Amino acid sequence: HVEDLAQLLLTVAEDAGVSLNQVYEPDDGTGLGWSHIEFAHMIGLALGHKVFAFNLPAALLSAAAWADETVRGAKAKLTRDRAAYLAHPDWVVSANARPPASLWQARIATPDGIRDTV
Repeated sequence: HVEDLAQLLLTVAEDAGVSLNQVYEPDDGTGLGWSHIEFAHMIGLALGHKVFAFNLPAALLSAAAWADETVRGAKAKLTRDRAAYLAHPDWVVSANARPPASLWQARIATPDGIRDTV
């Protein structure tokens, strides 16, 4: 959530003991992260819709993107770069790159953040 990220940035900027060369990968603390299907369900819930979500193989997404770009050109909704983004195998942060809990922890639950975004 943007408020959580802003708080982390302020904390790092104000804390003289934090190395400015440190790279942090902030997250909500969900151990193995969220799947695309879980995100789709959270978005659907926030919109008041039931969502049927499923995983597609990367090759099928890429083929669909190629077809959309071929048909719609610059107005394609599913582009090859978006397909690659959706098919990324691992969006979970590295445990050793998380901000130390003593420095920062997310306060806004992901489902609440999704609702705020919607």
